[in-house]
Amino acid sequence: MEDYLLDIIYGRKKGAAAFLVKIFLKAVSTIYYIIVKSRRFLYRNGILKSKELNNKVISIGNITVGGTGKTPFTAFLVEKLKHDNDITVISRGYGAEQKAKKPIRVRNEGKLLCGAELAGDELFMLAEKIKDVNFIRARDRYSGGVMAEENGFLGLIILDDGFQHYQLERDLDILLIDGRKPFSNRKLLPAGLLREPFSEIKRADIIIITRTENLDEGEIDRIEKKLSSCTDEKKPVFRAEIKNDSILTLDSLQKHSLEFLQNRKVFAFCGIGSPDAFKRSLKDSNADIAGFKAFADHHSYSEEDLLNLAEKFQKSAAEIMVTTEKDSVKIIKHRKITDELPIYKLAVKISLNKEDKFMESVQRILT
Repeated sequence: MEDYLLDIIYGRKKGAAAFLVKIFLKAVSTIYYIIVKSRRFLYRNGILKSKELNNKVISIGNITVGGTGKTPFTAFLVEKLKHDNDITVISRGYGAEQKAKKPIRVRNEGKLLCGAELAGDELFMLAEKIKDVNFIRARDRYSGGVMAEENGFLGLIILDDGFQHYQLERDLDILLIDGRKPFSNRKLLPAGLLREPFSEIKRADIIIITRTENLDEGEIDRIEKKLSSCTDEKKPVFRAEIKNDSILTLDSLQKHSLEFLQNRKVFAFCGIGSPDAFKRSLKDSNADIAGFKAFADHHSYSEEDLLNLAEKFQKSAAEIMVTTEKDSVKIIKHRKITDELPIYKLAVKISLNKEDKFMESVQRILT
């Protein structure tokens, strides 16, 4: 269904049925536009009040749905800042299987306090990797910040996916733009992939163009010019590449260099916002992709899913199975099945151009 709608959005699907669906999507998009603009008007004019925390707040977000590399960028920024700051990361907990009305501590004082089913896949993945930082799941980020402060936290709060979260004041807004499809078809949901009108980019303090590893200079220059045209003042713009880092066993007990994938037949699967990017990253490491299965973003894997994947793997005659770090935390609960399969996870990292200037911009705005 998702692929079908994307084909309609980008004009790849033709015919009478596609035409009618497109008209419907545009009508719903108009309603969505009115809601988004009204909400923004209420906050901008003080009719709805944003709340303020005692700690400094950094928001990392995007203006389109789908993967922009937000999770590896959050990991990158946390690693850069944690040496001089106590940090709490607050996230809505996307992909969590269990609902939570109140904030939940995921990692505190070096201890993991819950699993991915309660924390959400991306948040748990970060909490599992970064051991000396606090993590809180909270739909209402302000309540999450209050929880941190009530537990004696005095430091820096980082909001994961906070660009549209007007309820909480922040000191720094970092906006990620996917370089491969920066502005979708420039239409709002559901007729396009924009969460907000393109003009709202001007709210960002710093803009990062991600996934630039396969773009030429001309493409990046065009994106930067377009970004400049929609902001009232010159905003710092940086470029980020998402690079393969290593290949690990599912339990992370063994780590291999990327040469491990070279010319090896793999069956790959994922449930992320940009499955094509994952497939491309495997090809960049010279893996021989014998089979590939993409699920919806934040997919909750069942035993049946794993058994079906195992069957596809066997039919593909691949040597190993490879998934993403984000997916790995969702399948580890099915140990009876996964322990019988040679499943590995691909770890990635962010590489930022002009990294020193970026950190200078962050520190300048925060101080």
